[in-house]
Amino acid sequence: MPRVEVVYGYQQAGGEAITAFADAGVKGIVTAGTGAGGISSAQSSARSAAAAKGVVFVSTTRTGSGSVYGGSTTAPIIAGDDLLPQKARLLLMLSLAFAPADVAKVRGWVGTLGNPEWNTAPKGSPKD
Repeated sequence: MPRVEVVYGYQQAGGEAITAFADAGVKGIVTAGTGAGGISSAQSSARSAAAAKGVVFVSTTRTGSGSVYGGSTTAPIIAGDDLLPQKARLLLMLSLAFAPADVAKVRGWVGTLGNPEWNTAPKGSPKD
């Protein structure tokens, strides 16, 4: 399995962990940020540099609720929506194992498999 790590964000966090993981050859990093997935400016700079080297990122939140939207359509930075960092790590690891060079496919899997919509209406109801 490809190596995927989790980096937690907090106010004024340094970017050294992201840089070290990227230099160590990880294939993916999940950022667990504040609020809607926010990370410090130092972490953001390190993330951009690592993404330029081919490291794939999934942005999540560590707050316990709320979603992370947006991400990037060109860089390998994917919004994790409602995924917990731990679940995002597993999904990114599996995605990179099956599509190591296809960020668009990984982005699609995170957006669909990682965030299913549940139809809880009984069969035969108007929502069915």
